[in-house]
Amino acid sequence: MRIDVITLFPEFYTSPLQTGLLGKALSRGIAEVNLVNPRKFTLDKHHRVDDEPYGGGAGMLLKPEPIFAAVESLPVLSPRQVVLMTPQGEPLTQARLQDWATECEQLVLICGHYEGVDERVRYLATQEVSLGDFILTCGEIPALAMINGVVRLLPGTVGKVASLKEESFTEGCWTIRSILARRCFATGKFPPYCALVITRRSPTGVRNNKDCVPSTAVQICGSNGNSRPARKNQEPTLAGNGERVSCSFLVF
Repeated sequence: MRIDVITLFPEFYTSPLQTGLLGKALSRGIAEVNLVNPRKFTLDKHHRVDDEPYGGGAGMLLKPEPIFAAVESLPVLSPRQVVLMTPQGEPLTQARLQDWATECEQLVLICGHYEGVDERVRYLATQEVSLGDFILTCGEIPALAMINGVVRLLPGTVGKVASLKEESFTEGCWTIRSILARRCFATGKFPPYCALVITRRSPTGVRNNKDCVPSTAVQICGSNGNSRPARKNQEPTLAGNGERVSCSFLVF
């Protein structure tokens, strides 16, 4: 996949694109990120990319000409989506990231700045997306979130494919909470069992955060710091809502 980012601050991406799984994926050619600065497409000697909004008002808007020229300079790979980050855009969801990862050969991400972009830039976009109901100083941050979210779904980025299938939002629900009990948090004592795995057997998964780990399913450590004997393959018990919960105690 090719990802083109129209940004006034390409240096913003220097570290994130070289770090962690994202950096490894890009170095192995799983995806390609191309940073394009619209300032390079200005025609005046000062290379201005912003101007005052028509009718006045606070703040400055990005001019349409450099952005249009930057997008038009790109090769076109089909299918592609041109995405503009806007407050009125559709919410970014895991389903949308999955669609991009499986259906697109090219993503073009247009990063706004200052008070936003000239309204005519919206004609370039095939999709308008918002990261949420809050304000940031620039569009580079949501664009980075989109890059990370898409690239991790591409084949070869994540080592275990099962990790992508058994995670929050994949099936419209959350992943069950995980507990690693290498020692009691309050006392510093090591219990005889060191890890507890809880898996809820439910076709709909976990939709309520309060219901992730039933209090009746496990007690990691008593108030005196003493732990219960290690057990394996405990018989399934019923949670408060009647769902079956399978508990396994693992000893290291």
